[in-house]
Amino acid sequence: MKNATLNNELTLSYPDDFEAMDAETLGKISQGKDTEGWGVWDPGHHVVITVLREHKNSLLLKLADPRAAVKQNEKATRKLYAGHGYEFGTFFTKTIAEREAAGYTYTFDDNGSVRSVKVLLVKHGGSSYGILCSCPQDELDAMGPVFDQVFDSIALA
Repeated sequence: MKNATLNNELTLSYPDDFEAMDAETLGKISQGKDTEGWGVWDPGHHVVITVLREHKNSLLLKLADPRAAVKQNEKATRKLYAGHGYEFGTFFTKTIAEREAAGYTYTFDDNGSVRSVKVLLVKHGGSSYGILCSCPQDELDAMGPVFDQVFDSIALA
């Protein structure tokens, strides 16, 4: 596994054979949101790992419940993929750097190929990080444990 440090705040590990994503590809994934992003992928297998950082009002961010934030994020995702066979999976929580983070899973149709996605939202200081792992649905059995390793590797400075 390789390591990446983002904004001198968040560190995570990802598979050695993944390549850095160019700005154009990353821009498509972030859907034009006002975010800073980073991403790697395995283009041969269409597996993607991205981290999108949103700046929020730090006081509101500190007060926000991670479970409420993830439900709001899922609602926006549901709306975004409404015409693409969106199917919600489940909500989950995870402890990251001794604080609660929350996430969810879903699938959607990407031009005839069903993709499985696992999203984890992590708050840190005045930022919110969305870590997104995505693969073709038929690759989920192989990639699910890798996605868990990525989430388990997250550290905050």
